[in-house]
Amino acid sequence: MLTLAEALDDAAALAEFSGVQVMSVTSRGASGQTPLHWMAALGDVAGIDVLLAAGADIDAADFQGATPLHEAVSSRQHAAVRTLLQRGARADIQNSTGRTPCDSAEEEGYAPVLKVFNDAG
Repeated sequence: MLTLAEALDDAAALAEFSGVQVMSVTSRGASGQTPLHWMAALGDVAGIDVLLAAGADIDAADFQGATPLHEAVSSRQHAAVRTLLQRGARADIQNSTGRTPCDSAEEEGYAPVLKVFNDAG
């Protein structure tokens, strides 16, 4: 089972977080992303669960307004999308370009993610 320390160590190894002295669930990388953004982009459902259990903000926005749900959608990680929605992620948050995660899935025509949104609806 993935531990919080392992999840944070995985995120700390990314260039995004170089310069971050002490990693936590609220740490921000160079573009404002949190460890949860990265777990969502990787589709790491176990990592998502561990970070949320430790108090990560499920709707944290990076400097472009993207939330972990935006990241999961743009990375085509439908299991992560499902997990985030089930854990209470807001699907109506717009990024800096005015797109919600569902808008992005529709624009890309990514059917598995659209199905997750429709099933959650």
